[in-house]
Amino acid sequence: MPAISTARVEAAADGLYFFETGHNVRGPFLEYFNANGGLAQYGYPRTEQVTLPDGRMVQWFQRARMEYRPDRAGQPDQVELGLLGDELLTGMGALR
Repeated sequence: MPAISTARVEAAADGLYFFETGHNVRGPFLEYFNANGGLAQYGYPRTEQVTLPDGRMVQWFQRARMEYRPDRAGQPDQVELGLLGDELLTGMGALR
């Protein structure tokens, strides 16, 4: 897993910057964010986009983790939400 930083960054010209957390939402994440409830639904971004070893780009928000799937580029499901509940319960040993 790559290092994930919550450190504030500069505003990106191609994104929506949130001064409250110091992070941008850009590209397919911004499209998904705007089309599906935005700030009220997902909260503020807590990280910038991160590329995982398997090629997925992810971004953490207060209430969600968005995942961009390059194998689904241009399709309605190119961005999906992570299974945070399953991850938490698996980490606690309640799911296998």
